[in-house]
Amino acid sequence: MKQLHLNESHSTGEVGVILASLASLVVASWLDWATGHDFLCVVFYLVPVWISAWYMCQTTTLAVAGLSGVCWLFFGWLGGYRHADQFPRHWHEFTCFLAFALLGLVVNGLRRSVRELAEVTRSQQEVRNLQSQPQVVCAWTKRIKVDDAWIPLDEFMASRLNVEITHGISPEAFEKVSQEASQCARCEHSRRKQECA
Repeated sequence: MKQLHLNESHSTGEVGVILASLASLVVASWLDWATGHDFLCVVFYLVPVWISAWYMCQTTTLAVAGLSGVCWLFFGWLGGYRHADQFPRHWHEFTCFLAFALLGLVVNGLRRSVRELAEVTRSQQEVRNLQSQPQVVCAWTKRIKVDDAWIPLDEFMASRLNVEITHGISPEAFEKVSQEASQCARCEHSRRKQECA
């Protein structure tokens, strides 16, 4: 139930970001149409791209970049901006889409880097907090005391230190287990021998 609530709030936030991007695109388009070709409004078309790039995934960012480019060209044309030759028009289209898409991808990558840096900083702080005080480990069960609860050491490392844990066997433990297995096998063989006699 809690997971469902988190997903609903996450999708509500995404809808809000998309609406904010579209609203800023409408404002940029209106400014472009209202001012005509006398005022260069291409900078305002970068705002919806930036918004979607910061809060959404790359696919959405590229979609908004494409939509911004189409709106820029269309409302520029409505505002009276015409090219005498086809090559400059197509070159403008290409550079517009490329600039919007590159800006979106750069901002999207920057956002990911900021989030990763925040996670690394949080992890470093957690490690510093752990290092600043002795950790209590049960000598018998090898569980660690965390907030008045005793949890397995591997669970502690995975949850608090973000360390992936797997299990193996040390050479000393392998030797001990092998000796115990051999001894058990000899005892079992001896017991069966006595039962048969």
